[in-house]
Amino acid sequence: MAAGISLLVKVIGTLLLLYVSSCLYCLVRNILIARKTGFPCMVTPVNQEALPWVVLSVGNRQWLKDSLPAWLWDSIYMTIYGWEYHERNKAFEAADPTGKEKSFILASLGPAECWTVDPVFATEILRRPMDFKQQPITSQILSVFGDNVLTTDGQIWSRHRKVVASVINERISKSVWDESVKQTQGMLRELFDNDDTKDVTSSNQLPEMLKRITVLVLSGAGMGTSKNWEADHDDKPAVGYRQTYIECTKTILTAMTGTILLPVWFMQAYPSFLPGYSTLKALRYAIEEFPRHTQSMLSAERQRLEEEPGDVKHNILSQLVTASSKEKKDAALSDPEMRGNLFVSVPYTNRHSCSAEYRNISLSIMSAARSLGLRQTLAALYLRFLPGIHSSWFRNHRQHAQLCLRNASTTPTMADVATRGDRHHSARSRKR
Repeated sequence: MAAGISLLVKVIGTLLLLYVSSCLYCLVRNILIARKTGFPCMVTPVNQEALPWVVLSVGNRQWLKDSLPAWLWDSIYMTIYGWEYHERNKAFEAADPTGKEKSFILASLGPAECWTVDPVFATEILRRPMDFKQQPITSQILSVFGDNVLTTDGQIWSRHRKVVASVINERISKSVWDESVKQTQGMLRELFDNDDTKDVTSSNQLPEMLKRITVLVLSGAGMGTSKNWEADHDDKPAVGYRQTYIECTKTILTAMTGTILLPVWFMQAYPSFLPGYSTLKALRYAIEEFPRHTQSMLSAERQRLEEEPGDVKHNILSQLVTASSKEKKDAALSDPEMRGNLFVSVPYTNRHSCSAEYRNISLSIMSAARSLGLRQTLAALYLRFLPGIHSSWFRNHRQHAQLCLRNASTTPTMADVATRGDRHHSARSRKR
């Protein structure tokens, strides 16, 4: 017995030693890489791609910040997804206090990373898509329903991009705008009609309504299944389905982390007496039925286009089917690829996403306003949306534009692009 325990301790000790040695090797290697590039180096004792860290760090970010010593927090916050939104330029200022250098190398226990806000550097990376490829974690997250333009590289990416780029155009942008106007008007009618004194501040309905607007806009402008705000309440699943397409989309977008990380067998085996069972059950139904819903819509759209040639609708689904059918057989997208591109293209088509975020903030301000007059003014402003002239709307509604600009000054949007370069495509020092 004692010999067995001693052997187990030796095995565990050996494994720990090997793990620590590999981590130290990665750290030293990354520091040497940083020195070769000539960029400033930030050292962190964390593997930013370790799955437990990726999953746990984001939700516990504030707790880590409050609990850890300042020197330790300052060395790990760059490994937490979304740090640039919370810490802004803190890492760049720490890497180069003079402010002259706009890039730095993050030397961690995992792969080395180069962070940059240099527009020249960023332009060079984006100009060479064949050299700088997608990160593996990006493919893992966004290819859950099929390969698409955001998860592929090389010639496969070129084939996807050729089809998808022809779909994302100004007509789609206008459809997104019109659908946003339609759903926002429906929400405001529900909030304010026949009850001008309704105290919205005491209700927790607004966040759920804003989420519902997003899903309805994606469904209408993306898949061509436009629903009225009022009629959506009574929508029932089709025969053979447990959820409607709207319900599937809403469930997946709400629980994206579970969609990516949790296998279906785990959700099937999850005991019904444990907390969270109903949520996992709904998520399992959504994951199983979302591809079926999408495939059914693809088939219906193909049949409609065969019966009505040339009648292409201004939504992503119709445009994507038409664009793919025009390509040669080896260049056209397969059904799984179509589903994958629909999954990632629909949210990214909202070229008014910034305005949508400011709309959400404005509506929140409206609901929290103590002055009934302010709420009525803002509600009337939104109810005067003019569908069909989205290009001139902000010029004609300066009060709303001022509110958007005020929100933009306090909650600015940021662009974040991550790519992976092979060894022979590593960033070179500016000193060379």
